[in-house]
Amino acid sequence: MLKIKLDKGKDIDKLKLQISAALNKVLQESKDNNILRIIVYPSLENIIGGLMLFNVALNLNIKASISTRLNAPSKITDPTILIGYSNLNYKVSDIESVLVSLSHEINEIPIGNSTFVEINGSIGSGIYFALKGSDIINVKPEYAILSLASTYASKYVSKSGEFSSFDKDVIETLITSDDSLNMEIVTGLKIFRPTSLNFCESLSITLNPLYLTLTNEDSCQRFLKENGFEMLINSNIGKIDNETNKNITVSIYKYLKDNIIKNKIDIQEYVGGVGVSKARIVMQDPREVIYSIMLLIETMGFHSAVGLIADYENEYPQIPHYLRSSVKIAEDVILNNKFNRASQINFAKVYVTNEDNLPITAIQKQLKIMGYIDNDAILGYLDKNKLKIPILSLEDSLGYGSAARFIQTFKGEFDGESVWIKIV
Repeated sequence: MLKIKLDKGKDIDKLKLQISAALNKVLQESKDNNILRIIVYPSLENIIGGLMLFNVALNLNIKASISTRLNAPSKITDPTILIGYSNLNYKVSDIESVLVSLSHEINEIPIGNSTFVEINGSIGSGIYFALKGSDIINVKPEYAILSLASTYASKYVSKSGEFSSFDKDVIETLITSDDSLNMEIVTGLKIFRPTSLNFCESLSITLNPLYLTLTNEDSCQRFLKENGFEMLINSNIGKIDNETNKNITVSIYKYLKDNIIKNKIDIQEYVGGVGVSKARIVMQDPREVIYSIMLLIETMGFHSAVGLIADYENEYPQIPHYLRSSVKIAEDVILNNKFNRASQINFAKVYVTNEDNLPITAIQKQLKIMGYIDNDAILGYLDKNKLKIPILSLEDSLGYGSAARFIQTFKGEFDGESVWIKIV
């Protein structure tokens, strides 16, 4: 039994060995028992970290399962990795196999055959750090992108793109010491794949933030011509000089502010530093990875997100198609006001749409950016007398750990992807 606290600049080499040894032990036990269970509290940060470990297990020929639960299981009967749980009230008799638990805070001390790891940083960065410090597996460049996706989904990077805590060390190492990634921080408009796609292509797949009315290639190219940015029609912002980058950023922001978003908007929602890889790898943009996983969970189910990362070499190249389609759907919902305040629901600020299988969390984020709904408002889908709220939407609005409290208060049910509440 061991409890480890991973923090910035604190006995890093020793901690790396300890965490790596713990992961190696549970993975080896999984090989011997032919099963690994990865159980995740359903936040994007945790899910991405869990999916990274799921891919690792598959590449080690380990039979693995990954699932989301609001509470940790009461017993550990198989080799298990828990992610995101702070309350682990286990007795010695409850832990029948090897357990590794990763979280920001764990209130109890480990017992039996368990290791608890507290990470003062994103879950993904902690996992990546442990993998890099071991010979468990050949660490692929895409694991670094998944690590950064977990970071961007966490509280350890600001709106402007500044990293903090342990994640600051990780990004600095990726930029300065990993030639296979060719990682850099691109400052300007927050768009997906800013250095590998033409400017208008980037706008067409960027699900957060939405560049409303400019996501269509024709309207985007027309805007570029009318404003003197023809050079971007067949190029990207990674190939233009700093002055042009600054000018296009100002022009797009001004266009949105004057023509689309009438409320006061926070420039940091649209402009900042974003870490991207310029290497020829399947996944290059961590923010795109976040919204791809979110999109699949909310429109096709958790299993689709698992499939994406399990076989990303073959599956991820299809992502631009799904993103482009979802951007159009989200744009239609927002511009045509296909949402309204739910008058029959008085326990929270709930807005509903009558269309299911939408990228709800991305739409919810954009409505908040535009000032259409409050920051603690929730967007869901109303089906007769049942309210469906994607778990990621709920966590985004009410904060980490809110889903369990919400369900308990309003007697809802969680199906692994969404919370369902009966409306009387």
